[in-house]
Amino acid sequence: MRADAVGFTNICTAGVFAISLFRHGGLYLLGYHPPLSLPGRFMTGRWIIPAYDVVFVAPGIMILASATAAIGFANWNVPIEISGPIISALVAFIAWQTPPGLNRWRLTDEHRIVHLGASTVELTGVGSSKPSS
Repeated sequence: MRADAVGFTNICTAGVFAISLFRHGGLYLLGYHPPLSLPGRFMTGRWIIPAYDVVFVAPGIMILASATAAIGFANWNVPIEISGPIISALVAFIAWQTPPGLNRWRLTDEHRIVHLGASTVELTGVGSSKPSS
């Protein structure tokens, strides 16, 4: 019975962690490139761009907090059935409460917006030789 509970708790914790990382990594960065490439950052000496790199703060805090909590719970001999859901809740709370919000990120932060998939002509109709209907 304990092995089933431990396995289920580990799967749930990993799922919450993966969803939270996808939220900050996938939703925030898909189609929004940095204002400077990695070689450009080294050449100009701007290694950190605060308005763009702020999106990496939440995943870093999630990793640090979950690892710290797991080590602390293990040192206190707290069973995984108790510590797993607490760590999951901690990661979810950090993911949903750490700025920037998605709207603020998309509207005001420093990034380059790139079109994914469809070309500009397909999206806007500008430059198209087809008559508009």
